[in-house]
Amino acid sequence: MKNNKHQQHFEHQGTGAKCRYCRNIFAFTTGSTVNLKRHMLPTIKRQLDVKLLLMVCKGYNPFSIVEEKAFKDFILSLQSFSNSKYELPSRPTLTNAIFPSVYDELLVTVKDKLATSTKVALTTNKTWTNLNTVSFLAVTSHFIDQNGKLCSLLLDCSIFCESHTGKNI
Repeated sequence: MKNNKHQQHFEHQGTGAKCRYCRNIFAFTTGSTVNLKRHMLPTIKRQLDVKLLLMVCKGYNPFSIVEEKAFKDFILSLQSFSNSKYELPSRPTLTNAIFPSVYDELLVTVKDKLATSTKVALTTNKTWTNLNTVSFLAVTSHFIDQNGKLCSLLLDCSIFCESHTGKNI
């Protein structure tokens, strides 16, 4: 298996190739990687969808970006340049399927990190108000992980309708 693209996803196993993700073995002959590519399409699609979601969330972009003509043109340009067949997910798919599954995965990760920490400090940013004068309250956990690194994780950010008094906060 000389193709580096496939080495990152498969291990050579005699006359086959073992997927590093699902651990299944597929027939493989030198020069023919069609079945390996076919097997990887859903995995690669999922990875690209998650990267798109993270780009949207971390960049504070609206989910509707996937419906904008300029963004679609940009993706089409990337596809023609890389000879890729990635299909951009729709906004409903991004918000109703991909987002909840990534959220659930990250929630498990956060719970695992908090479960392995011995001491946790919780802070709030009191409250802040967005441009539409909607108030929010955020709770963040701070702890030192098993490698001695200071970590901070946002646990909640909710609309805060009460008066901004110490008692209500």
